Amino acid sequence: MSAKRNEPRLYARPFDPTTMFNRQPEPPPRPPVRSYGQFVNAEGLNLPWPELRLADRGLSVADVRFAGLELRDLNATTGSEGAYLRDSKQPVSAVEFIGAQLVSVKAGAAWTPATASDFSTPIPVETGAASFQWLGEGQEPDTPTDNVFGVVTPSMRWGTCFVEFSRNLAVVSGGLADRLLARSHFRSVSRAIDAATFHGAGGAEPLGLENVPGVGSVAGATFSVAKAASMLKSVESGNANADSVSWAMSPDVAELLRQRPKVSGGERMLFEDGRMLDRPAFVSNSVNPGCLFVGDFPEVTVAIKDVELMLDLSTGSKYGTRTLLAFAFLDIICHRPASFCFATGVS
Repeated sequence: MSAKRNEPRLYARPFDPTTMFNRQPEPPPRPPVRSYGQFVNAEGLNLPWPELRLADRGLSVADVRFAGLELRDLNATTGSEGAYLRDSKQPVSAVEFIGAQLVSVKAGAAWTPATASDFSTPIPVETGAASFQWLGEGQEPDTPTDNVFGVVTPSMRWGTCFVEFSRNLAVVSGGLADRLLARSHFRSVSRAIDAATFHGAGGAEPLGLENVPGVGSVAGATFSVAKAASMLKSVESGNANADSVSWAMSPDVAELLRQRPKVSGGERMLFEDGRMLDRPAFVSNSVNPGCLFVGDFPEVTVAIKDVELMLDLSTGSKYGTRTLLAFAFLDIICHRPASFCFATGVS
């Protein structure tokens, strides 16, 4: 009796219409892109936009994607250090656009959404590291040095900037005015947040790195590679993560260091190709003239609660102008002050 061959068996599968003819499920719809000019002309009150909501000072636009607020998006294919940029730009929300403009965030600071309750919750801040001791067989440890933590309670800080314009600008210019007004207005908010991150005096504004107790400082006169190395040593001694340490400087300091050789008569400059002493370096006019910062920027958190717009129709009504105010509600926290150092009067 001959053995039967092993023949493949056919199994019935449930019918799935999404796989018929290699058809893929429909992607989720993109959030709508709104018109800044339409918001102004409608006074923001009667627009059927579900993203808008009544807030403390005006209408919250934190989640609204205005035309003109585009950023280069990332695709799914990654390179050795991250994803590649798409050729096209993708609209983003007002909060995402403001965060993307911050030099502190580009250097690694966290841009984090927050709720009202987060501004009354104490946050630990490390002021001293624990000691570690190796032990032999049967040896008792000495009295250890524990981590030393302080506490910072975030406080709701808020500020505003405004732009005054004629109604004809929004009506006649159309989409060009949308782009101009939206980008200019929200970039002003970004510059103010960056300035507060570096130089905030506390009180009504956030406490910036220059005024946080425990942040190191050096005199910047006749700045040299030795002083730059000393600043790096200061933050590395403060347990900074060497892989995330970056520099931030004002445009005049950048101009100076791009022309200063590392060694006398050398061809390599102290600041070139976007790096200084093998660490990324960023330039911002939100850093005061003559100032230079270095540190582990992921140890900074910018907690943003809301971005709001309010239209003032009365102030310039007799001149035919309108005033649009933008409000930002946030606070800035430095978790490890010893991981930062700054220089003033760089020359």
